[in-house]
Amino acid sequence: MLTSFLLLSAVSAQEPARDLEACIEGVVFEANGIAPIGEEIRVQLGPNSTTTDSFGAYSICGDPGEATVVWTRDSGEVIGSLQVRLVEGVALEILVQEKGGQGAFDVSGVEAAEESTEISEGLQDLPMAIIRGLVTDLSGRPLANAQVLVRGQSARANTDSSGQFELEAAQGVVELGVILEGYANRFVPDLILGEAGLSDVRVELPEAGLSLAVFTVTAPRIVGGTADLLEERQQSSGVSDVLGAEQMSRSGDSDAAGALKRVTGLSVVGGRYVYVRGLGERYSASLLNGSLLPSPEPERRVVPLDLFPTSLLESVVIQKTFSPDMPAEFGGGVVGLRTRTIPKEAFIKLGLSTGYVHNSTFQSGPMGFEGSRDWLGFGASERALPQSVSDAIFDRPLEESDMFSNRGYSAEELEALGESMPNTWAVGEGTALPKIGVSMVTGKSWERGESRFGALASGLWGQDWDASEYVKNYYLVGLGDEMELAHAYDFTELERDIRLAGALSLGFAYGDAHDISSTTLINRSSTATSRIYQGFNRDVATDIRVSRIRWVERMLFYNQLRGSHEFEGLGGLTLDWRGAYAQASRLEPDRREYRYDYEEAADAWYLSDRPEGNSIFYSTLGDELWDSAVDLKLPFKLPQSESESWAKAGFAISDRSRGVDTRRLKYMHKGERSGLFEVLSSPVEDIFVPENIGSDGFQFEEVTRQTDNYSASQDTWAAYGMSNFEAGNRLGFMTGVRLESSAQAVQTFELFNPDQQPVSALLETVDTLPAAVATIRIGPSEQLDRQQLRLGYGRTVSRPDFRELSPATFNDVTGGRQIFGNPELGRALIDNVDLRWEFYPEPGESLSAAFFYKHFDSPIESIVVVSAQHSVTYQNADSAQTAGVEFEWRRSLGMVAPKLQDWFASGNVALMRSVVVLSDNSGIQSSNERPLEGQSPYVVNLNVGYEDPEGEKGITLLYNVAGPRITEVGALGAPDYVVQPVHRLDMVGFFEFGPGLKLGLKAKNLLDWPNVTKMGSEVVSEIHDGWSAGLSLSWKG
Repeated sequence: MLTSFLLLSAVSAQEPARDLEACIEGVVFEANGIAPIGEEIRVQLGPNSTTTDSFGAYSICGDPGEATVVWTRDSGEVIGSLQVRLVEGVALEILVQEKGGQGAFDVSGVEAAEESTEISEGLQDLPMAIIRGLVTDLSGRPLANAQVLVRGQSARANTDSSGQFELEAAQGVVELGVILEGYANRFVPDLILGEAGLSDVRVELPEAGLSLAVFTVTAPRIVGGTADLLEERQQSSGVSDVLGAEQMSRSGDSDAAGALKRVTGLSVVGGRYVYVRGLGERYSASLLNGSLLPSPEPERRVVPLDLFPTSLLESVVIQKTFSPDMPAEFGGGVVGLRTRTIPKEAFIKLGLSTGYVHNSTFQSGPMGFEGSRDWLGFGASERALPQSVSDAIFDRPLEESDMFSNRGYSAEELEALGESMPNTWAVGEGTALPKIGVSMVTGKSWERGESRFGALASGLWGQDWDASEYVKNYYLVGLGDEMELAHAYDFTELERDIRLAGALSLGFAYGDAHDISSTTLINRSSTATSRIYQGFNRDVATDIRVSRIRWVERMLFYNQLRGSHEFEGLGGLTLDWRGAYAQASRLEPDRREYRYDYEEAADAWYLSDRPEGNSIFYSTLGDELWDSAVDLKLPFKLPQSESESWAKAGFAISDRSRGVDTRRLKYMHKGERSGLFEVLSSPVEDIFVPENIGSDGFQFEEVTRQTDNYSASQDTWAAYGMSNFEAGNRLGFMTGVRLESSAQAVQTFELFNPDQQPVSALLETVDTLPAAVATIRIGPSEQLDRQQLRLGYGRTVSRPDFRELSPATFNDVTGGRQIFGNPELGRALIDNVDLRWEFYPEPGESLSAAFFYKHFDSPIESIVVVSAQHSVTYQNADSAQTAGVEFEWRRSLGMVAPKLQDWFASGNVALMRSVVVLSDNSGIQSSNERPLEGQSPYVVNLNVGYEDPEGEKGITLLYNVAGPRITEVGALGAPDYVVQPVHRLDMVGFFEFGPGLKLGLKAKNLLDWPNVTKMGSEVVSEIHDGWSAGLSLSWKG
């Protein structure tokens, strides 16, 4: 075992020596920098011996002269030995730190001992000066009881409760050493100490678990690192989980949605929507740097988290216990995204990545119109309506006028407009190319006096291709409740995703008390999809073939200005404020869809004259949000308590508005030519040509529905008060209350019909929401920071989405059943109880077990009602309950064998069960008592990995599975649609070489487990995503 010895100082004879003996003092540390807990180390100096105390400290004296000091474990294992020269009246201070691995111990401390002794003896006549300074951790938190020493001198001091220290040392060039249990030793060399002294020395200590060598911090604690975030979770006043940049990098996930499936009790639906503890998307909220976010989804307020690349994020915190400073629509939890912070040192990082997907890359698939700027994600302009059509539909519907109304246009005008539409109907063949991505991030900070300014900029571009083939079956309940096949289709699809994102952060700080920063983020995600499905349709008793060409652009713009100010003259009062403006948009221009039916007698396909025979679709969505908040926090101490308590109060205001504009156009079968077989059996691009467009063939008209367009708003204000009490060292209490008012309004309106009143819905609520959390620290008094128990309660709400409040009937513009809302919906109340035990054996390691229970009063659930298409609407159910347990662990495998010190194992398991009870008159769904939609009964994540001490290479194996979940409620005796478990195995590795170069390897979905959806025992769909391999190269300078 390699053992390193660190000689800090030789104490001169000016310090009273023990009867003029020669002495040695010091501390024994493990490899991670923490003194052995619960194990005494025997120290032998000649015939004399002693043992270390509970902090690993020792002191032993002997006769002057050459001597050997030996450190031994209780088991008899010799940690190491060192020969030193002891000088009468001088005490040497030697720190011993183990390091994993085999080899001889380091004896370089012999020369240092002799040199240090000579220096000490020569300092007696030098003038003295004062050194003052501050010791903090890397986050800036002051550290008390740290030892500060001067190399080669007797000067030493301990930091006070505010991290301050003061000591007197001989003038000249000095080196400070700082020691604190649980943190890595830190040394500050080459300080010039003159007659005026030094008054602004600041020393930051990284956690001991991240210090891997003496004198050099080779892997310092970084913001977003595992140890950093585990400490944040440990010190939080509620139940939370954390995911840092380090973990996201190890898992190889490219966006926040993919990374979050690794978190305890979280599952991701559709690749973008996060379910916390199995609860649907309505039961979670998303924040960016503490501010609310708008949504680009037309039928949802939820934020799709695939919009956020992990390269732009520093960390994600999932808070599972409600606290009064969180939004009332807390539900299962809040996902808090944090963008990267400004670095302390200038850097630039460039990245390039590529990837291959089995059964997709280099495979062919259908491809529609391709614009010249699609590769940048700006394809909407080339798919825009012609100016003549855009002007025509601005104030009038595109329909044929008559003698009784001035609405619409003449047949000749409609023909001209129809002929002006671009002929982009054809679906050809394309090839799925390899994935590719480029990224850049750079930052720098400047200091002038007490002022600091910094900037961080990042950007990325990437595109993914996916070619797929799969089968979908549709069933009906037949005689004897047997499932009968209604439709069976074979799908071929080619999808291209383009992502373009950029972020800019600016920060200014004055001293340690004032900090102002701004964050601007622009994130674009564009998708081109061409799809063809073909198969038997029971309604027409023949095969049909449906083709669709689609382009969707989603964008999120976010700008936030925030600040924090501490006023020492007001008892340490802290003022935090933030203001944000965000805008989300979704643009879907020129979606084309058409259908051919097979005519068996003629052995030919012909264009269908049914309503879905052909369509052109345009839709835009804009969602705006203003969000602001102010918090005041005042620290205080309770009598007979050394720990700091605090009281906090604040208010928040948000104003959200949304508008959706949708237009549907179609070439109607009007005249004789629209019924000619030779026309209808032609390719679609040869049908909609000028000679076939007009009143004698296909007439261009508008078929926009009266429920396609709506506007909505939500105004929210809240005030809260809360306090965190530290009653001694073992007990902590957080308690408080939030008062929140909300007013939601939705108007669904028919275009150009002044006689038709808009369909309106309004929901106004005021709620008082209490919360409380008790934290009990367990164990011996010197280890209270290692183990704790939390018990929490909170009341939260769940409010309807905008469209759920409108009684107007609509079809989800993204596809699906016919839906109409319910203006009588009320908000749901949720009572949440959490109990969690946490144990932190070492920095960067944790064990936890948790139980949670939620009771829903009037939860909002979807029901199926009688109609031609079995429409879906919404109703407040009587009640619902969900409960579960969660287990999580992260440990070094060094506890199994010392050779495995650099290997780690982590994972989490969540087991959940829920039941929702609907009233007996709640529609025609097959069951009025079932699990909550979207909840999986279990979620499992298992990880094992290796990372060398220098952080230059590593590999991680990751396994994930989520249990079956309901995606759509069955009706009239038909079973529910249930997505089956998908077992995923991923492997991610990296290797650093050369100056700043890093090679990344990624293999995902190695099992290629099929994505299967079932109705009872019948398979509805089965899709193989294919395994993938990726390669990335980055440089940091």
